[in-house]
Amino acid sequence: MGGLGDSILQRACIRVILKRDQTTYLQTPWPCLYHDFANLRLVRSQSVLRTQGKNERRELAKYYWGKIPNERDYVRIWYSHESILRQGSVLAAMLHDSGLRAWDYDFSLPIPDAWHERAVDIVARGRGKPILIYRPLVVRTEWEGCEVRNPDPVAYHAIFQSIRDRFFVISIADLVPRFEWIVSKPIKADLEFHRGELTIETMAALFQHAALVYSPSGFAPHLAHAVGTPVVAIFGGYESSMMISLGAHMSPTLAIDPINPCNCFRKDHSCEKAIDVEQAISRVSAFLVNVMQNMRKTGSEMRGTIAPLS
Repeated sequence: MGGLGDSILQRACIRVILKRDQTTYLQTPWPCLYHDFANLRLVRSQSVLRTQGKNERRELAKYYWGKIPNERDYVRIWYSHESILRQGSVLAAMLHDSGLRAWDYDFSLPIPDAWHERAVDIVARGRGKPILIYRPLVVRTEWEGCEVRNPDPVAYHAIFQSIRDRFFVISIADLVPRFEWIVSKPIKADLEFHRGELTIETMAALFQHAALVYSPSGFAPHLAHAVGTPVVAIFGGYESSMMISLGAHMSPTLAIDPINPCNCFRKDHSCEKAIDVEQAISRVSAFLVNVMQNMRKTGSEMRGTIAPLS
C-alpha cells in the first residue's frame, strides 16, 4: 500500500505475514511506520506521488539495497471497493483480498522515545491545555475524489466550532499551491503546520499526545486508532464510516455520517452530504464526556483537562 492511511492499516497484515517467522521484504514509501518489526526488510516503492516520494527520499537510509530473493511466497496487499462492502471495512477487505487469515486486527503503532522528543517542544506550547489535532478539508490534484469524499464544509466547521475553545488546536496539512489546497472554512488554530513541516514520526508522536483528533475521512482516523487517541471523524460522500469501523476498538471513536450515507466509491457521484448538525454537536459533547469518564475509571493519562461545556 502507498497511501498513508492504508499503510498504517497494513501493519495488521504485516503482523500476520511475520508469523511465518521468515525474512520478509516490504515495498513501501513509509519505512518509519514499520520500525518495530523484526525480520522485515524495506524496499523502495519509487512512488511518483508527491508526499510519498518526499518521505521516501527522506528515509533512503532505511531501505534494503541488497538482492531480493525470487521467492515463490509472494503476497500482494490490496483491497477492492466491492470487498469493502462485503467485509464491512477497509482493514477487513485488505486482509481478505490479500489472502491473509485474520488472527488479529491490530495495527497499533508504538511511538519510540526519540519520536516523542521531536514533539515535546510543540506539546509544551499548549501550556497544559488538551491538544486537538485538526485536519482541514483539502483538495489535491493527484486524486480527483477529494471533493466528493470531503464532508459538507459548513457542517464540518460548525461541529468543530462547538468544541474549539476547549482545546489547544494544532492544524496539520501538506499544502502546495496548485497541487494541494484547503477548501474548508478558516478556523483559529493555535499552531499551524501546513507546509509538510512535520515528519511522520513527529506527527505520530503529536497524535499520541493529543486529547482528540478531529478529521474527515483519510489517514488521520487510522493514525489516531494506531496510537490510541480518541477521534471524531466526519464523513461526506464517496464512502461512509464503515471504512474505519474495524479500527474503532483501538481508541474511542465517534463517526458522524451524512443523513443519507453513500458508499458509491465514485468520483463523479453527487452524494448527499447533508448532516444533522444539531444532533452531531450533541453527540460530540456526549462523546467527550464519556472519554473523560472512561479515562478516570481506567486511570489513563488525561492529556490535559478538557473543559466542560458552559
